[in-house]
Amino acid sequence: MNKSELFIISLSFVDPAILLGLPAVIIPIVIHLWNRRRHLEMNWAAMEFVLAALAIERRRILLREYLLLLLRMLAIALLLVAAARPIMESPAVAMGYQIATGWIFVLDDSLSMEQFSHGKSCFSRGKDVITHLVKNAGPADAFCLLKAAQPPTWEVELAISDRQAFLQIVDQIKCRHTRNDWLACLEAVLTRTQRLREECPHLTRFVVVIITDGQREPWNQAIKSQGAALSSTAEELGRRAEFIVCYVAGDRDSNAAITALEASPLVCTRNEETGIAGQITVFGGTAQKPATVEWLIDGVKTGESRVEWKSPETGVFIWSYRPSRTGDHVIEAIFPDDQLTIDNRRAVVISVRDQVRALCIDGRYSPIPFQGASDYVRLALAPESTTSKTGTIEVHVIPEARLPEADITGFDIVLLCDVAQVTSGDVQLLANYLRLGGGLVIFGGPRVQTAAYNRAAEPQDATRPLLPGRLEGITNAANISTGMINTRHPIMRILAGWEEGGLTHVPVRNYLRFQPLNSVPSEIVARYSNGDPFIVAWEYGLGRGVLITTSADTSWTSLPLWPIWVPLIQEIKAWVLSGGLSARTLVCGQPLSLSMALRSVRNAPTILLTDAIGKSWREFAELVDGTWQWKYTHTDWSGIYKVEVDSGDGASRQVALFSVNTPLEEADLRSQGWEEMVQKGLHGARTISAELVSQILEGPVQHGSPSGNALSRMFLLSLLFLIIIEVVVAHVGKK
Repeated sequence: MNKSELFIISLSFVDPAILLGLPAVIIPIVIHLWNRRRHLEMNWAAMEFVLAALAIERRRILLREYLLLLLRMLAIALLLVAAARPIMESPAVAMGYQIATGWIFVLDDSLSMEQFSHGKSCFSRGKDVITHLVKNAGPADAFCLLKAAQPPTWEVELAISDRQAFLQIVDQIKCRHTRNDWLACLEAVLTRTQRLREECPHLTRFVVVIITDGQREPWNQAIKSQGAALSSTAEELGRRAEFIVCYVAGDRDSNAAITALEASPLVCTRNEETGIAGQITVFGGTAQKPATVEWLIDGVKTGESRVEWKSPETGVFIWSYRPSRTGDHVIEAIFPDDQLTIDNRRAVVISVRDQVRALCIDGRYSPIPFQGASDYVRLALAPESTTSKTGTIEVHVIPEARLPEADITGFDIVLLCDVAQVTSGDVQLLANYLRLGGGLVIFGGPRVQTAAYNRAAEPQDATRPLLPGRLEGITNAANISTGMINTRHPIMRILAGWEEGGLTHVPVRNYLRFQPLNSVPSEIVARYSNGDPFIVAWEYGLGRGVLITTSADTSWTSLPLWPIWVPLIQEIKAWVLSGGLSARTLVCGQPLSLSMALRSVRNAPTILLTDAIGKSWREFAELVDGTWQWKYTHTDWSGIYKVEVDSGDGASRQVALFSVNTPLEEADLRSQGWEEMVQKGLHGARTISAELVSQILEGPVQHGSPSGNALSRMFLLSLLFLIIIEVVVAHVGKK
């Protein structure tokens, strides 16, 4: 006989103990015999005629009774077998044929997998688990591989059986520094499992193995925010395949990381002092607390700072720096290696210029000192300069009538001081300016026409209003002063100690009542004593805007005469200038982007990108809404990204630096309670340690086996069919 013609069926049961009840199939026979013993046989005269008639039908009656007994016994047997949940592993060829398995490996390549585990990283141990399973898999098995870090990426999507080629791919994978998106991972695996059955019909067993480090926080966040979708997806996956979560635990749960680093101002001039503050957080409580941090400027060590531990979990450090060279610079803080070394450093990008250029649009322009609406602002912006065009900031003042013809793209900050109205053309001009990263500051005043500004707040031909709310007219109230401030906002952070003698008690005679729009994100930085908004800040594209609802001179308030005036204007200037540059300090997974107002350039500018691991390539910008735009989304590794822009017009290349930092949640390596949480949140999955991973090779996981469910349903349907036949046979026999 040909081997291909000889088949065997390998059958197993999820609950084989139920099969111990199979002797119950004799119950119908026992009942039948018992009923026969209950009747007393008596001979009477007419009985002879009855027996004579029965002798004719005896064979038919016995056949019906035996058939009923057989059907009832078979019904009991089918009920017990269905309850035991049978599993048909596969029809296999009798002579040495093995089950063909489709393996889908999901490798956690997020930042936390770089922690140490038994002398090597968890990521390396995870790859060892895959290698072990692949080497010991069946000869006809096929393999797929998904990288779990955000965004989930198929390294091997079409299943391959060449294990040597597959292992070479596994060996070349590097751990990324992004976070996980477990729901997207499971959805991708579920779709792939469904298609794999169609693409590879020879596969009779499917196994999904997630290899992770058991970090609690990402799973906790996923279950909290996406619990229902995550659970249903996992349950469906468990019905279609054997679903296993294998964990390669790290040596320790504790870890210290730099969780915050801020510089102010982000845009400064040469030799202007920049302050940098940072924070170190200890997760787990037992990690060694660093006493100092080192400071690197463009990769060169420049200084050190002591860490002050405000609590057992939190330490802070500060430093100041006076840059001497113009251009973009990377300020980096670093402390010695620990359990996870990559999050021991954090960086921020600052931009150093020869001068900062400001344009004041004066609604009451006057050549007489302090008679115009912008004189006090100009003086506060450049207090060290008497000519306003020397020093670190260059201030230009023009009357309101010249706004439509002004080229504001050449200025870093634009200030509107008591400007009566803004036309639709002005709105478009200012919106494009903000979108490209400019800074806009608007002051109220007696000439402001609220209707014109409200049209800017609700434009008819723009997708987003220029202003984050409506002006509801001028308020004239007695005994009003500046009041509560939001010290959490960067503008007010430095003024936190000035409440009593500074910004909270300045008399105000008039102001513009402002009503925020819920559809436009904004933040009220300061209020008046009656609760109305005093200073409002918002972001627009890459730019930032600030609205001060009172005047910039003494027509409505005495604020310009108070000592707090100059610090306030300087902080507003620093915050709005940082708008475009704040997009240069990112977290892994966030895109790099540039917007370029190159009106004279007709051909797409060339972008030369060098990523954090030193790889370089060229791309082209795209023309969007009249400006050249460029975006890069694959920020998988932390570090410095360098972008060189060649406009092709013969001018020198522009260089922009981006600092991409590690995700904060990946620094928390604690895993306590993770296994119970996963078992509760992912129905259909079971967890196993890396040391016991060989159990996966021994046979199918019984829990949630699709073949078991299908066979049980088949046996139950057969039972229903038998009951119907039994009823029909019994009914026909009585006639």
